[in-house]
Amino acid sequence: MHRKQWIGFVFDIERRPAPGLLHAFYGWAEKHRCAFSPLVCLRLSARDRTQGRKASRPNRIPVNNDRCGHIPASALCLPVVEQSVSNNNKYQRRIFIIKYRGATNPQEVDMPLKRFSLFLAVCFTLAVTLALTVPQLHAQGDAPIFTTIDVPGAVETDANDVNIAGTVAGYSVDSAGIATGFSLSNGTFTSIAFPGATHTLVYGINDGGVTVGWYVDSAGISHGFKRSASGSKTATIDPPGSTRTNAWSINNSGTIVGTYVDSAGFFHGFTLAGGTYTTFDAPGSNLTEFTGVNSAATPIMVGIYADSAGAQHGFALKSGTFQDISFPGSAITASDRINDSGVIVGLFGTNIFGPYSGYQRKGKRFTAINFPSATETRCRGINNAGIIVGRYTDSAGVVHGMMVAP
Repeated sequence: MHRKQWIGFVFDIERRPAPGLLHAFYGWAEKHRCAFSPLVCLRLSARDRTQGRKASRPNRIPVNNDRCGHIPASALCLPVVEQSVSNNNKYQRRIFIIKYRGATNPQEVDMPLKRFSLFLAVCFTLAVTLALTVPQLHAQGDAPIFTTIDVPGAVETDANDVNIAGTVAGYSVDSAGIATGFSLSNGTFTSIAFPGATHTLVYGINDGGVTVGWYVDSAGISHGFKRSASGSKTATIDPPGSTRTNAWSINNSGTIVGTYVDSAGFFHGFTLAGGTYTTFDAPGSNLTEFTGVNSAATPIMVGIYADSAGAQHGFALKSGTFQDISFPGSAITASDRINDSGVIVGLFGTNIFGPYSGYQRKGKRFTAINFPSATETRCRGINNAGIIVGRYTDSAGVVHGMMVAP
């Protein structure tokens, strides 16, 4: 059995041509008879392209203004390349990860990002061995740390929100298909079940530990609910005229947001503040859901709406001003949560059936988030420390909760 080993190359480009770095990269790969295929791309800056920079190898192939190269695979390597991208007005960065042959079912490792202009770093990391409970993929520097969250005995775990204390709220599904809410604090799971419900799904938690979500009654109807931090008080949430209700999020002032379905089958967003329900519909849409609300001085709400063609988009709403949020190049976007700094998380994909990737939007910059080795990732919650929670699907089709720490 060959040892599982990873080699990572970090390219930082600060509006300068990259051929010298690429020569170094290719030279190392050829010296060690390690190749990569089918294609490795390094995007040149806009200035490089306008100045007519040439590729550093004659067999380099331009694709969409990227400079790409092929090297025939050798007998000693089974190359797989992963890329991570970071862009701003000053620089663009790609990270390449190469895998040795013989690493069966390896875990992908996110390599550290270091802001050294025109710097080539070579890092070696042993592949991570899965633990039986909550494994972590360790990273250095400013690379994120991914952690799996699994409720003991569950066949599915969804982590949907996290507060400033690091308490995670979500739900799990057992082998009988029963959904039960949970909170996770300091490594301890606490079950949350609405009295008399057949299913309980927790979706939101505020910094005071108050949770919201929805439950399913014996007739199969979903209702929103609110639960005190101690669990001693629960209340049903059903806006007037609703036939089904989902409560998604609660902020530190106690404002609750969610969605309900009316008798005609249309979805509406709602807020519940001080005992008063307010309905919101995105302009020109017959499907609107509020999925998150922050605790800023002027609260911002985020959610999902469908346009006139039925395509799903994320949105943000602040003081009545509506803003569309769509991940660049995607067909489907959902904006699930927003923290007090205005950082938004959610998911995007090519169609409504998935698979999806998670994302973080900070200012106008989107960053895709994918749990290592997962076939799908969904980001559901973010706290004011920037910790993200959600879910991912492994190669066997099992859904796990996740935490992503910056």
